[in-house]
Amino acid sequence: MEQDEGIGVTPPLTVSVSHGRITIQLAEPSSAVRYSPPDRWQATARTAQGDRDRIALGFYITAKGFTQERYDTTTVQLEEAGVGAPDGRISHVALETNGEIQVFDVWESQEAFDAFGATLLPILAAAGIELSEPMVARVHNEIKG
Repeated sequence: MEQDEGIGVTPPLTVSVSHGRITIQLAEPSSAVRYSPPDRWQATARTAQGDRDRIALGFYITAKGFTQERYDTTTVQLEEAGVGAPDGRISHVALETNGEIQVFDVWESQEAFDAFGATLLPILAAAGIELSEPMVARVHNEIKG
């Protein structure tokens, strides 16, 4: 095993975690290295713990014929309909592969997504965009930055 430059120790070693502290124990007990994560990690962990009751959902959406031009037109139409930044949407990312757009959104709830869909779906249908069944999953973790 190679030396880990970030910690500066060489194996053999054991690693344990207790109460937010990581302990790295070398073969000789007198050479233990202690590492505490930065305070911002602790704040993030507390925020995540406080948000456990809120279950956000991630939606990965693909569609046939959803070109960059059609995406841009759709976003203008959504803005005009007053839902360019809909209630309940936490984040939106448009990805491009081979000239077609895929969307990854994070929503506060299925109900919020469904409410947005009442405006979105007719706009997409009018543009001739055929949505595939979205992949939906519960968000386990979100790291900003």
